[in-house]
Amino acid sequence: MFFLLSKFQVKKSLKTAIQTSPFLYYRESNKSLLIFLTITLMFGLNALSYAIGAGSSVDTILSHGMGARPMGMGDAYTAVSDDVNGVLWNPAALSTIKTPELGTMLNQGLIDSKDYFFGYVKPSKRSNNAYGVSVTMLDGGNFEFNSPLRISKTLKAQSDTAVSWSYSTKYKSFKDWTLRYGLSFKFLSTTLVEQYSSHCYAFDLGLLMQNKKNISFGMLFQNLGTPVQYLYRAEPIPKNIRLGVSYKGGDYFNSYVTSVEAVNPIVEGSVKIHMGVEYWYAKLIAVRFGYKTGYDLDSMAYGIGFNVKGYQFDYANNAMGELGNTSKISLTMRFK
Repeated sequence: MFFLLSKFQVKKSLKTAIQTSPFLYYRESNKSLLIFLTITLMFGLNALSYAIGAGSSVDTILSHGMGARPMGMGDAYTAVSDDVNGVLWNPAALSTIKTPELGTMLNQGLIDSKDYFFGYVKPSKRSNNAYGVSVTMLDGGNFEFNSPLRISKTLKAQSDTAVSWSYSTKYKSFKDWTLRYGLSFKFLSTTLVEQYSSHCYAFDLGLLMQNKKNISFGMLFQNLGTPVQYLYRAEPIPKNIRLGVSYKGGDYFNSYVTSVEAVNPIVEGSVKIHMGVEYWYAKLIAVRFGYKTGYDLDSMAYGIGFNVKGYQFDYANNAMGELGNTSKISLTMRFK
């Protein structure tokens, strides 16, 4: 998994490598120049590898958390996931949703990057099943290419699109507990500097256990799949095991959710801890706080939410020290 600081270093390293190549736009007319460009880009990928550490994963939209509500809770969401965001956070929780939901999100990331999310969940009326679909997109921002040959052009640093299909069901009830599981299948298409494209397939496997005392345990095996390959170098996608526990309490006028989660990267890195809390007044106004530790830069998040007649608006802000802040805005619509 990319650390927050490493993501900034990677983009800077790759942009520097590309910008120093004077032959970017002459590859079709000269085979030797194409070879030179290939060597130059491979140097950039080596710089990328140095920035994130040997054996680490490449940054794509699959490593970006979606939804303003999860972000406001410090991304401690695996044991919560009781809305359309569960398509990406824990598909097992989708079968807890009672009515169809449609969700959208815009994330203003670091530098001038942006993330987009569109998701839909449809519970089955005749069974304990639910189905979901989502589309997520990354706009990595633009940079100005200037070469010694006085070539100047604006290029998009990175562009990703991922599509996922999800299924969730209530598997079994025993004593005071209910067990649910879910699957999400993903397809990713990614392009660097408008020149080099790759794709991969992945899936998520989620489990959710809930009891009558409003305690939930969530587990997610995330992004198990094939690597992406730019030119001749294959890079693994960020695989994780996420374990979380949450508790819901209060009454109609004062309700709250607390959640703690551990994230263990499969490819490389140490365990990260996420913590979050959400408070609702009369199911109309929400306040959220979250904290993440174990990353290069620990971060604190906060958020608010408003729910009126089935339309829920959420906003979250994540403070990441010297790198600045990122913000997410979400809209969730619930249909009867």
